[in-house]
Amino acid sequence: PYRHLYPIPPNLYNKVMIEIQFLLQNAHFALNLFGALIFFSASWLYFDAWTLKKDKKEGLKVLGLFILSLSFVVHATHIEQTILANPLFGGNLLSIIGLVLRLAGYAILAAGLMIDPLQKRPGEKATKKAPALAIFSAKGLSSVLAIFTPIFAAACGLLYLRRATIGLENHLKPVAFSFFALAMSELLSL
Repeated sequence: PYRHLYPIPPNLYNKVMIEIQFLLQNAHFALNLFGALIFFSASWLYFDAWTLKKDKKEGLKVLGLFILSLSFVVHATHIEQTILANPLFGGNLLSIIGLVLRLAGYAILAAGLMIDPLQKRPGEKATKKAPALAIFSAKGLSSVLAIFTPIFAAACGLLYLRRATIGLENHLKPVAFSFFALAMSELLSL
C-alpha cells in the first residue's frame, strides 16, 4: 500500500533519463536538418531569381541563406558533451563554427535586403538605397557573439516586414514572422 512513497530505483531512473536524452538528441538533429532544408530551399529560390538578373543584391541573399543552411547543418551535428567521453573535436568547436556561420548568414542576408530598394507605390518617387551592413567577428568570443544571433534574426525579420508593409510585397509577411519566431528561438537558446 505504501509503494508510492519509495523512491525510484537508480537503475530505472538512469534508463529513463538515457532514453529521454536519446529522444531529445534525435529531435534536435531532426529540427536542425529541417531548418537547414528550409533555408536551402529559400536560397535555391533566390538563386533562381539571381540567374536572370545576376546582380549583387540577389547574390547576397543567396549567399546569406545558403550560409544559414550550412549553420543549421553544423548545429545538427553537434552532440551533447555528456554523451561522449572523448569528443572528436575539442570542446565546443562545432558550436563556435555554427555560431560564426549563423552570424555571417544573418549579416549577409540583412545586407542583401538593405541594398535591395523597395517597390515604389504608384505615384511615389523611388526610395534611396540603404547602406549595407558589414559585420566582422572574432573567433574566441562565442559567448559574446551568441548575443547577436537573436538581434540579427530580428533585424532580418524587420527588413522583410518593411518590404511587406512599406513596400508592395505583401507575400513576405509570413517570412518576416518566421524570422521573428527564429529570433525568439535564438533568444531562448541563450
